[in-house]
Amino acid sequence: MPQLGSTLPSFDGVPLWRNGPAPAVADLEGKPVLVHFFSSGCPLCREGMPVIRRLHAAFVQRGLVVVGAYQPRQDAKATPGDAERECDLHVGPTHPCALDDDGVLAKRFENDWPPGYYVYDRSHRLRHYQMGNWNLDELTALIEGCMGV
Repeated sequence: MPQLGSTLPSFDGVPLWRNGPAPAVADLEGKPVLVHFFSSGCPLCREGMPVIRRLHAAFVQRGLVVVGAYQPRQDAKATPGDAERECDLHVGPTHPCALDDDGVLAKRFENDWPPGYYVYDRSHRLRHYQMGNWNLDELTALIEGCMGV
């Protein structure tokens, strides 16, 4: 399990991204980061997406960086086409989405299963993580705290 206070892992090494390249370290400097993992055929992932969209709409202009990561189901290997469709379905054109079909980011973030949500402060220290959708509405207060609001 990830440790609170740990540093934001690198996004390098994932060859396929939707909506632009992997976020560069220089572009993230001084900005809070929300990373969300999702998968295909995951009802909880779909239920959580409206919250992610609301958070993106509310905070991106204030500096929040949102990054999606498609994590294939453990019982099936995903093709790049599957990953692209899932990113388009869950994220749309709003923010970068890793097609993490080899599980590179899932391993770095220690995300065992989707949905997974990770909130990093401006210093890129992990302030909160969760698997599943319990209390997703509390992410708003957590992000506000990370933004210094």
